[in-house]
Amino acid sequence: MRRNISLALTMLFAAIAFGMGEGGAFLIDLMPISIALLGCFIVAAAVPGSLLKKGIVWVGSFAIITAAYFTGAYSFNRAFNECVHKGEAVRAQLEEYHAGHKQYPESLKLLNGPLPGKRVTRPTILVYKRTQDGYELAFQDWLVEFKATESEPFLEHK
Repeated sequence: MRRNISLALTMLFAAIAFGMGEGGAFLIDLMPISIALLGCFIVAAAVPGSLLKKGIVWVGSFAIITAAYFTGAYSFNRAFNECVHKGEAVRAQLEEYHAGHKQYPESLKLLNGPLPGKRVTRPTILVYKRTQDGYELAFQDWLVEFKATESEPFLEHK
């Protein structure tokens, strides 16, 4: 029973770590580190047996949680890089939509092409807002933000 609880806790903390990585959390952010360390101690405490066994379980759960975080971070980085390379294509789709409808769409879902920046468990990191005269399009990570409008290409802001 306690073994199943420790396995379930490991999976729970791994899912949380994946979500934090996929959300673009910075590696040295104290929140993911704290959750991983605390989660591993909770998992190890739930396992019956010797201190050595608890230590092995702690190391194993730490490896699983860390791998989950980096897998989520990989998903976010892939989405970010995809927006860097394909963001201007979205601007072209917006202009095509505007030419046919005489206004910009309410959301990017109305465009005909695929959208860059999709992650495994979350929507695209590309944020769109229709304004009175046009639109604002942006995406960011922990360090830099890229913004574009109907009249300006993506520009980097720190």
